[in-house]
Amino acid sequence: MAWTAIQSETPLVPDTLPALKTCWYTGGQPHIYTAARFYLLQQSLQVALTIFERTPPAESRAGFAFGGISGHLAVVFLAPDTARLALLDGQNPPASWPLAEQDAPPFEDAAFYTGQDEQGWYWGARLGIGPEWLEKAGIVPAPGATFGVALAKYSTDSSTLGLSFPLPPGAGPFEPSHFTATTITR
Repeated sequence: MAWTAIQSETPLVPDTLPALKTCWYTGGQPHIYTAARFYLLQQSLQVALTIFERTPPAESRAGFAFGGISGHLAVVFLAPDTARLALLDGQNPPASWPLAEQDAPPFEDAAFYTGQDEQGWYWGARLGIGPEWLEKAGIVPAPGATFGVALAKYSTDSSTLGLSFPLPPGAGPFEPSHFTATTITR
């Protein structure tokens, strides 16, 4: 699946952007709808993560990973009350994420939200990820550049994993070669 990330000089309303969704599940039945909307505001990546749970348990998590040619990826770990950002090598499966999440510093500028719409109750956060993180993840924030993205919904107390891409047999869930290819456009 190919995806497009718009690069804009002015802020965009996340609800007007297409949503990358968790559509493939391993380890159990599909249970929680999760969506990521993202674009580049000048040289920073703007991300809105929405998780459809009315009252999220403390163990509820969403992960948004993005990376480029460096083989590294940056991962936003979103819990109901905190967001963290970490740089991992491209072979860290979600099973290793609790330790990475625990070691990552809090992302202080996350704007958390809750609400309800025709799909139900939700919670989430909006984050602006600066150019230094894009550089660490090997992303060139320029029209025509490509990078990979992946979205996961998981819980620290369950083996069920929701992904935004089909998992090839024998593949680790967050191998960047399986990410959704994303091209930056104006």
